[in-house]
Amino acid sequence: MKVLQLLLIILFTSSTYANVNSKYVTSKLDKNIVGSWTLVQFSLKNSKTGKVIYPYGETPQGQLIYTEDGFMSVNLHNKERENFETDDILSGTPTEFTNAMKTYGTYSGRVETKEPGVLYHLIENSLFPNWVGHSEKRFYTVNKDTLTLTTLPFIIAGSEHVGTVVFKKQGKKTIKEDSKQIIVAVAGKVKPEFRKKFLKHMEELAPIVRAEEGCIKYEQNISATDKNILFLYEIWESKELWLKHLASKHMKEHLKEARPWFDWVDMKSYEAAEFKL
Repeated sequence: MKVLQLLLIILFTSSTYANVNSKYVTSKLDKNIVGSWTLVQFSLKNSKTGKVIYPYGETPQGQLIYTEDGFMSVNLHNKERENFETDDILSGTPTEFTNAMKTYGTYSGRVETKEPGVLYHLIENSLFPNWVGHSEKRFYTVNKDTLTLTTLPFIIAGSEHVGTVVFKKQGKKTIKEDSKQIIVAVAGKVKPEFRKKFLKHMEELAPIVRAEEGCIKYEQNISATDKNILFLYEIWESKELWLKHLASKHMKEHLKEARPWFDWVDMKSYEAAEFKL
């Protein structure tokens, strides 16, 4: 039962669906959503309590693809997934198969738009077989390079929730000689008593930052020699967008709260430029 519940909370499931024969469906998509998108955040919000949960963790991974001729595919999964003991995909243990399915969701098919801001995923293939033949309604908004999909309210685990998933547009982001991209490297030593609190804080902050305009990369790492020394690596499309990020409400609140948690912090920024070895 726990496995089934975890499968059902994948965003692209909702309480509203209908059987369809999608091979006869064609639809010209909104050009703003056509292309490949990288998963930034996936959450479920309880309609009554407002509590938010993250089925694939707060730093999930995944990809969504929409084609001009109306096809789509999506996969969503935990960032950290356990490997099988063997590379033979058919020789895993029951526990390995269970964990693999609990931490990954995928389906593909057609996508149809009938009105602005609304689309329907017409599922033809799915890891979870019960979804095949369903039509899933989604509301969507596009803000520059960010796509947000939202479900209708639906019942999961006995409570009503609304699912929200945020993607960033994929594309070739190369550093050229005339580029104004900004690279930011931050290192700091957190006080031991605040380490867990800060890491939890960063888990909540990272998806918000990655969804910001101009954010190309935002990754955190821990020193291999001292678990209290933390590193942050960022790439921004321009200095202006990086400064806008620093001036945002959530960053001001973050910096004000987290500054006393550190013994020292060192930050350096660089303007990217092409070079040859």
